[in-house]
Amino acid sequence: MVDFPFVEGDDCVVINGGSYMNISGIFCGPGHGISIGSLGIGGSYGAVEEIHVRNCTFTRSSSGARIKTWEGGFGYVRKVIYEDIIPEDVQQPVLITQHYNISQTNGNKKAIKISDITYRNFKGTSAFEEEVKLECDNVVGCTNLVLDDIKITSSNPKMKTRATCTNAHGKSSATNIPQVSCLLK
Repeated sequence: MVDFPFVEGDDCVVINGGSYMNISGIFCGPGHGISIGSLGIGGSYGAVEEIHVRNCTFTRSSSGARIKTWEGGFGYVRKVIYEDIIPEDVQQPVLITQHYNISQTNGNKKAIKISDITYRNFKGTSAFEEEVKLECDNVVGCTNLVLDDIKITSSNPKMKTRATCTNAHGKSSATNIPQVSCLLK
């Protein structure tokens, strides 16, 4: 068990449905950052689109820009932009998971479709080694992800940061700390 004494509270902003939202100038932390979801619990429908999160700072939170969906749900998350974000000692500044609470799944082959998501101009620090995590469903996956100008270093000078991906498709540019190699193909 790992102790995270600085992660208190819940999401600063949570979006569980809707469209055409602009969120800007939020200072968040500790907590879970700005989250889309969780969507699809119990096989339910979820839809989120046209969300623009801009000019936000996350301090000592477990997540920064997070999208989380349950396996077995259906619907979509699309056309989302997170830009001009400052993570300060955040555990996972960029996080997508289509397997939120995997212990509750029952082998469904459905998942909420995640597409057209942009992360642009993130500059700051991560408390964990894995500061970009794109964990997409093996059947549905995530498409048209764009990571542009991501420069996140470790808040611990002895630790390097890295990105991990599962079934994530898109492109990465001007993102060399860390290299998001799964999106460079």
